[in-house]
Amino acid sequence: MSKPTLREIFYSLDPNIDGASVKYNNYLDVYEQHFFLRRSSPVKLLEIGIEKGGSLSMWQKYFPKASIVGLDIVPGTKKNERDRIKVVIGDQNDKDFLERVGQEEGPFDIIIDDGGHYTPQHLTCFDGLYKYLCNDGLYIVEDLHTCYMPNFNKGEPTFMDFCKFLCDSTSNTDPNSQIKNMHFYRSMVVIEKGFTPGQKVLSPGFELVPYPQ
Repeated sequence: MSKPTLREIFYSLDPNIDGASVKYNNYLDVYEQHFFLRRSSPVKLLEIGIEKGGSLSMWQKYFPKASIVGLDIVPGTKKNERDRIKVVIGDQNDKDFLERVGQEEGPFDIIIDDGGHYTPQHLTCFDGLYKYLCNDGLYIVEDLHTCYMPNFNKGEPTFMDFCKFLCDSTSNTDPNSQIKNMHFYRSMVVIEKGFTPGQKVLSPGFELVPYPQ
């Protein structure tokens, strides 16, 4: 018997039991694509911004062996704790708090930032938590359309601008880069952590390659 897809699990959630959740339609397909091969593994997942807790229930049902940590600034979200789900209360823009979360709860295989959606929050979380992401782990930021909305962006460089910087660093084969791949989708980015040292050009049948190897 095949396992239910993430979309099927999402639509089966009972708001009165599992909590409510809001996701853009394409997010479910993106998550299925990137999470499918990890589904049976004992992953450690951190989600920032849990509101009514429905997404925590979704991950709990999709990853039967996972340990799930939810992070939110609202004390009342603590009620979403249950089997394999822990909720920590604090501000995602507080560097000291994020450091404690990383040390006490990490390392993580998957980190999802669905928090406040302001660029300072995005950058603080990435700076504080990416180091607690396992090699080959996934760092995901949702709702990046907010980078283009005046009520979220006050003219400062956005997280999308930061992603462009990361793309430049990776494409220039920076030996210190800890980014293996970056995948952009409508309103979201998926960053794969990993080192690619000693990148070598493969050129069967060619004597010359027009750039250094």
